Amino acid sequence: MFDIENLIEQTQELTLLYVEDNEDARESTLFILDDLFDNIIIAVDGKDGLEKFKNNKIDLVITDVSMPNMDGLEMSRAIKEIDNSLSIIILTALTNTSTIKEATEMGIDNFINKPIDDVDLLFDNLKKIVKKQ
Repeated sequence: MFDIENLIEQTQELTLLYVEDNEDARESTLFILDDLFDNIIIAVDGKDGLEKFKNNKIDLVITDVSMPNMDGLEMSRAIKEIDNSLSIIILTALTNTSTIKEATEMGIDNFINKPIDDVDLLFDNLKKIVKKQ
């Protein structure tokens, strides 16, 4: 059985960088993430996310793919060049297999479809990531 209290204990100490350009999607996802993380740094696109990553100690990144200025894959690639061990989860409405293949090859930990309808899938992914920390 899934132990949400244990997950919350483990994630509360982590700093999450959450990158999403769509305000409605950002607010609905933050509704879920706020219960898990005490420290969430929000960025509105990949360029903003990369800058915030460079200026903060980040333990985990959750990002959208399709964004202006710099998309989530470009940002993730730049982050992985700085810290290849950092866990990144991609939220996407895309089903493009070349995008998924590219992200997998660069070491993206997992993909979750937007909007997040399956909260247990998010929790399962976070549980695997915090075990690695």
